[in-house]
Amino acid sequence: MKEILIYGPIGQATTAEDVVRQFQEAKGEDVLVRIHSEGGSVLDGEAILNAIRQHDATVFGQIDGMAFSMGAIIALELKGLGGLTMPADGWIMLHEVRAGTGGTQQDLERTLTQVKAMNASIAVKVSDALSISEEEAAEKLREEIWMNGQ
Repeated sequence: MKEILIYGPIGQATTAEDVVRQFQEAKGEDVLVRIHSEGGSVLDGEAILNAIRQHDATVFGQIDGMAFSMGAIIALELKGLGGLTMPADGWIMLHEVRAGTGGTQQDLERTLTQVKAMNASIAVKVSDALSISEEEAAEKLREEIWMNGQ
């Protein structure tokens, strides 16, 4: 079984390009995705999710310590596919999308529109993974969701 690591910030230490390439190399082979990430880029995370969904064999997940933010979204997707394991002292944390941005009023309004769309998309994923309504998922994301392996 091939192991793919999602360690460190998504979009920096772990890029979508690298993960997609590793999935291409593992064609026909079961994969274990190991996660220890504080999260990161939603867009890189979505590309990673698509690589996971398109893989032609079983993809399992394992949280090695933490799966925060986009790392948690990836972990929850893996839970619904091949399964997800994590140690009792491992942690998952989910929250609304955060954006660091600057620019004109129009730039900020465009960013806000995109952040709202990303929040809605993530709420759907959390709703599916936790078997709760999208509204409840959105509310929980506003408050932050923390879960450990217990």
